[in-house]
Amino acid sequence: MSPPHGRARVADGLFVRRTRGRSCLRRPSAPCPRRSRGGVHTGPAARRTRNATLDTATAGVVNPGDTQEPRPVRPTPTRFLALRIDAALVGQEYAALTGRPPESTVRFDFALDLAKPKGRAVWLLVRSLLEQLDSGDPLFQRAELQRGHVRRIVTALLLAQPHSHTDELRDGPRPGHPRPLRAALAFIEANLAGRITLGDIAEAAGCAPRTISSALRDRLGLSPMAYVRNLRLDRIRQDILATTDNVGTVAYRWGVSHLGRFADDYRGRFNELPSGTAARR
Repeated sequence: MSPPHGRARVADGLFVRRTRGRSCLRRPSAPCPRRSRGGVHTGPAARRTRNATLDTATAGVVNPGDTQEPRPVRPTPTRFLALRIDAALVGQEYAALTGRPPESTVRFDFALDLAKPKGRAVWLLVRSLLEQLDSGDPLFQRAELQRGHVRRIVTALLLAQPHSHTDELRDGPRPGHPRPLRAALAFIEANLAGRITLGDIAEAAGCAPRTISSALRDRLGLSPMAYVRNLRLDRIRQDILATTDNVGTVAYRWGVSHLGRFADDYRGRFNELPSGTAARR
């Protein structure tokens, strides 16, 4: 069952919008798979714009900074389904696949062929999420389930759709993390809502603080505490989008003790204040 015209839902970093008629979809802040019946006038800044026709067999992926102007091909009613995915989620799933964060923003090719097996797999995952959201079942409204499903969509998109880092994925992931680093990452994940120090991470890893710091910088490009901060901010952002709780409640739930410093860190990572994220729910 489709929601009424203009209604939007948010699911753990995924903004879902269905529209009918001559509707204009907002510029996304992250890669945006789009399924529609009509034409899209699109193009990144400082480049020549181009036209593309989308239909039930072709979706479009719009990258950060691109502009788009959906226009129905015919004057008859036209449906658009837009999914806006947080760029942070794309980076996280890329890192999970390769063992390191992307050196630059992942930029996808525009046309996603839904008739081919890989494109069809992406669409099946999206359709499954929409059916869950539409079901009204409280179980499917839980952030834990939504988070896992959205991550699968992003992973499928990274593996199915050509993009600026496709060759790195074809090379395969780096060898698995060494045991101390795996132990450190598992400890961080399990204790992210509490107070974590470098000493705690080193103790969990069974090595000296300097050793685990070097390992994390070499593998993930971040210091241990920067990794903790970024992961915590990502979880907070996901929960702000996925729940109706106020920002302070979400931040405290994830171990934030100083809201002013948190707001500064959040703006530095996402280029907006937490209140700006909450306003899009």
